[in-house]
Amino acid sequence: RVELTGGHDAAGKANSRSWMEHTPVTQKLWETHLSGGESLGIVPATEEGVLWWAAFDVDIYLGQLDFPKLLKQIDDNKLPFIAVRSKSGGAHVYVFFSSPADGKKVIQTVKEFTAFFGYGRCEVFPKQPRIDKTANGAVRQGSWMSMPYNGPHSPRYAVKTAGTNGTPDEAYTASEFMDLVDQRRIDPE
Repeated sequence: RVELTGGHDAAGKANSRSWMEHTPVTQKLWETHLSGGESLGIVPATEEGVLWWAAFDVDIYLGQLDFPKLLKQIDDNKLPFIAVRSKSGGAHVYVFFSSPADGKKVIQTVKEFTAFFGYGRCEVFPKQPRIDKTANGAVRQGSWMSMPYNGPHSPRYAVKTAGTNGTPDEAYTASEFMDLVDQRRIDPE
């Protein structure tokens, strides 16, 4: 979970406090998240090594990320990615699958796409292809990503059209985002 604590660091990343709770994601947790309460972070990998989604995290802040260019690359190449503003104004760029995908293959392929987009050094989520267990049987936590749409005024939303020269973005609503996810899901192969 993530809690914004106010302000930004020198690079423009929003200051926050986060912690991991290894619990199933319930409808109540999503409702709390969507209403602006405690924010969810989700680990995309499973113990079986499959994924239903993956993403890469572009940490370019302070209005320096060329969002119109990113959206144009996605649209011009008819790619299934969905660009979402991160809490600090960077981008989380998601891809969703129509069936369980092999974690190792997905991570490698998404890394190749980060280079295509010009962000080859950014983080890919999940960072590990599966959630495994420690020697004493405890589940390792895995690397998680903050989920979009944390409340009606959340800065984390899918971008329809990026604002330029001080104009605001045209954002997908949470409902439109879910429709877009369904439209852009791809076969993992």
